[in-house]
Amino acid sequence: MERRAAQPPDAVALRAVRPTDLPALDALALAAKASQGYAPAQLGVWAADLRTAPDSLDHHPAWLLEQAGTVLGFCQLDPQGSPWRLVSLFVAPGWQRQGLGSRLLRHAAQRASAAGERFLAVDADPRADGFYRARGGWRIGAIAAPIPAEPARVRPQLLLPVDEADGCRAVGAGRTDAPSGEAIAPATATLAAAQTVTAPDGSMVHPLLRASRGSLARFALAPGQVSRAVAHRRVEELWYVLEGEGWMWRRQGESASVVALAPGTALSIPVGTAFQFRAAAHAPLVAIGLTMPPWPGDDEALAVEGCWPTTA
Repeated sequence: MERRAAQPPDAVALRAVRPTDLPALDALALAAKASQGYAPAQLGVWAADLRTAPDSLDHHPAWLLEQAGTVLGFCQLDPQGSPWRLVSLFVAPGWQRQGLGSRLLRHAAQRASAAGERFLAVDADPRADGFYRARGGWRIGAIAAPIPAEPARVRPQLLLPVDEADGCRAVGAGRTDAPSGEAIAPATATLAAAQTVTAPDGSMVHPLLRASRGSLARFALAPGQVSRAVAHRRVEELWYVLEGEGWMWRRQGESASVVALAPGTALSIPVGTAFQFRAAAHAPLVAIGLTMPPWPGDDEALAVEGCWPTTA
């Protein structure tokens, strides 16, 4: 389909979705999915899931972009958990790559930020992964979603930090990195407000801050738990133990060693180093970790053979 010419910002209006809009939204969602190259048979399988249920508007607010009565895109949020979840975001074929998707995402992030949320959770189509990553999304996992044409297909699971300071300037709040020449604003985070995610090694992680050269997080392992052994492809880490006791195994080439962990212990995990850690039985093991460069996503961690049988 021929792409439309870019429109002035005031030519496209944003408003809340009404029940009478739903047939147009359902048709748009199906057309947008088709524009990603999926076969008609597969679209038929997904057709029911792509519909916006009328009763969902009572609890899952939705907004659309329209011009002269024609719906160009829409999004829907689920605010009933934390973090809030982006239920859907679609832009009509012919209107894609003109900033409409970014405008909808900014609006969703502003709503979440105004309610005190720091992240939006996204269960993304693999063809949309780049869109969300380019706007600050952190990939924290994946769900197997095979289809006949793609047996290894997965749906990326992402967290998008929302900008509390200026209404999602880059849909990357808490992000302190910025394009060259753009001022970098100071950021503040608290553990109480941090979301909980599971790291590839099985530990529980609270992402705290993210800057242009590194990211900061709190790691925790339950009493007696043993992490999965991994090696990082591109990042190095610095750890500082806050609470509990345990052990860290690290291997570089043929050289391997185990060090004891206790409050006040600091250690490094260079790029490519295989490592595994375990908590003593009497208390959780808690550490602060600095990742350089910022953590890029779960595909950064490569599973390796470890020192102990894992329980994570």
